[in-house]
Amino acid sequence: MTDPFKNHATGMSDPIQAAAEITPDDANALAVATRAIHVGTAGNLRVTLVSGDIVTFPNLGQGWHPLRVAKVWATGTTATAIVGCH
Repeated sequence: MTDPFKNHATGMSDPIQAAAEITPDDANALAVATRAIHVGTAGNLRVTLVSGDIVTFPNLGQGWHPLRVAKVWATGTTATAIVGCH
C-alpha cells in the first residue's frame, strides 16, 4: 500500500488514523489520548480530559464527539461500544 500522506503532520481536523476500543477503567488511563470518541450506545460518559478535568457527560448521544480524553471511568459510565480515535 502506498500512503502519499505519511510525511504530513496530522492536524486536529484531519481524518482519524488509528482507533482502539475502550474498556472503561477506574484505575488506568488510556495508552494514547484521544482526538475524538465514538459512542455506539448512548449513556453517561465519565472521563478525565487531557487537561486533567474529570467530568461526566450525561446522556451522551450515539455518534462522534470531539473529546480529548486521557481516561474513561467505569464508575459513572453507562455508554457502551466506546472507541477512542487518534
